[in-house]
Amino acid sequence: MLPFTKTEIQKKQFLQMKQCMEDIFPHLDSGKELFSTFFPGAEIAINHHRGRQKVEAQDVLEYKIHELKQWIHQVLEQAIQVSVAPEKEIIAPKSIQMPFSMAEKLIQTILKIFTCGRDIADHDYYFLADVTGALTMEGGIVLKIIDQTQYEIRKSFFSILLEYLDEQQCFHCAILLYQAIRADKQIHPAEFKYIENISQLLRNDQAKLEQVEATCRDEFFLPPIQLNEELSIYLFRYLIEIVMCDEDYNPQESEFVRRVALLFDFDKQRQDEVIQPVAATQMVKASLFPKN
Repeated sequence: MLPFTKTEIQKKQFLQMKQCMEDIFPHLDSGKELFSTFFPGAEIAINHHRGRQKVEAQDVLEYKIHELKQWIHQVLEQAIQVSVAPEKEIIAPKSIQMPFSMAEKLIQTILKIFTCGRDIADHDYYFLADVTGALTMEGGIVLKIIDQTQYEIRKSFFSILLEYLDEQQCFHCAILLYQAIRADKQIHPAEFKYIENISQLLRNDQAKLEQVEATCRDEFFLPPIQLNEELSIYLFRYLIEIVMCDEDYNPQESEFVRRVALLFDFDKQRQDEVIQPVAATQMVKASLFPKN
């Protein structure tokens, strides 16, 4: 990712947390007001060891909303803790009910916290699985939210990247992305989402996109790209993610990764430092959130 100081990262994470609660909590409060408007004086019958008792529905609703707010606040705080200290033991949140739109917003925010100034890791997905398990959400549904959120994060990143690279560097990066997509000589449905990033790098210039496609007809061509170490590592990681996104890492893709590593002048140790976490993360994601 683009470099941020620890203070900047923490500030961005807490802003994400604050924004999530500001988006969700007013809806909970308005729902409480709406209920009291439609059902003034409503009561709820509760089975108790002393017999059936009636309580004010408004009191029960207020308690549930307060409980939900505390749960959301705690989960978001834990997400920040996981992002900075993954070795710290985090107790899985208790089961709770929440409207789908709010659960979706919460998952999106957790992912944004995890990708603020860092790459998402396998232990992040374990925490996310605990959260979505507490919400009793199906893995396939969660996967769709993850993929959509990561798509938006990538799109935002490449918009920022345009400010750091000149036109030629953007063109060369686009070639590398396209070569990664077709490294196994075909484009899988899972890889289509990366095409838009190529268009972003080319500022949606159709003529340049056609030039990239023509250049990539030579499957062995890799551009003589010059990037700083931080961006080289990020791009290398991103290319590995592309070739592994279809959950099939074949010899052609392995050879492509090897040649890109040579292009970036990465030794075996540096390659392993990047490849192994990406591979682990992809496997954990596929295991915890299988496609329907």
